[in-house]
Amino acid sequence: MLKHITSKPYISFWVLSLFMTIYGFYFQNDTLDINIHDTYYVISWFHVFLLMSLLFLGIGLTYFTIHKLNKTKNLILTYIHIIGTIGGLLLFTLVPYIFSSESKWSYNDNLIITQLILLSLVTLVQPILFIHLMISIFKKK
Repeated sequence: MLKHITSKPYISFWVLSLFMTIYGFYFQNDTLDINIHDTYYVISWFHVFLLMSLLFLGIGLTYFTIHKLNKTKNLILTYIHIIGTIGGLLLFTLVPYIFSSESKWSYNDNLIITQLILLSLVTLVQPILFIHLMISIFKKK
């Protein structure tokens, strides 16, 4: 199964895009509230998941293009990118079920901070895709 995921990673990202859209519809009425000094930023979780869904659709399209052009993939970069992206998002969705606290305030505060850190880590892994794309395009067989 791992060989299938690394040989055709675009399928995994397209399925992940579908799940992110469904997950966004599930949390359509919930919002992410971020307080920085005297300013509140209120973002709908639906918009966050829709943005992530479009991102994964594009990532899947990039891997599909590499596959259709018959370019060789760097397995190490593919592993790092897939594990960082899908693993980070899996942790992102499981964190609310793992977190527990007696104080409702610290629970919400710690939960949001943890989820934002996980989203940041998933975002930081994405340049690996660009490096992988450049290596695949310019590498000769």
